[in-house]
Amino acid sequence: MGMEANWKGSILSSSEKISLGDLPYEVLALNVYSPTCIPCFQELPALERIYSRLTKDKRFGMFIVVDPNQVSESTSGEYGTNDPIQRAILIMKQEVVKRNIQIPVILLDLPFKVSNESFVTATPETILIRTKPWNIYYNFIGSLSEESEISKIDSDSRVQFFFHQLGARNL
Repeated sequence: MGMEANWKGSILSSSEKISLGDLPYEVLALNVYSPTCIPCFQELPALERIYSRLTKDKRFGMFIVVDPNQVSESTSGEYGTNDPIQRAILIMKQEVVKRNIQIPVILLDLPFKVSNESFVTATPETILIRTKPWNIYYNFIGSLSEESEISKIDSDSRVQFFFHQLGARNL
C-alpha cells in the first residue's frame, strides 16, 4: 500500500536521495501533486502561504511529493526519453518554473504510488506524518484551499483545521 515507514525519494532540485524518516522534522506535511491536476495548481497559492508559515518552526517540514510513474504516464508531450523517472524529472522541473513553485519537490520511490489500489488514490491530497515513530495520522482529501489572497487563505476553515491537525495553530 505504500504506507511503510521511511518512504524514500529524490529531491527534485538536487537529485539528492533521501529517506523521509531521516529528515530533521517532527511532523511532515506532504502534498501529493500532479501537473495534470487542475485543483493541484489552483491550491498552490495556499500551499505557498502555508509553507511560508511553517518555515518559522523547525519542527515542521512541508514538501510537494509526486509519484514519478503517475506523472510520466498522465502527462503528454515529448521529453526526449521513455524512462518514466527521467520524464517525471523533466516534467516536474518544467512545472516548478511554470508555476513558480517554492516548496521543495520530492519524487517518491515505490512502494509509494498514486492509484485506485493505493493509500493515495488521487491528487491533491495532503498527508500529515509524525516521523518518530513513523505515523501517518491524517490525510486531507482534495485542496486545502483554492483562495489566492493571504487574508482569505489564513481565514479559510480548511487551512485553519490543517494547522490545528498539524499542531501548529500559533503559526
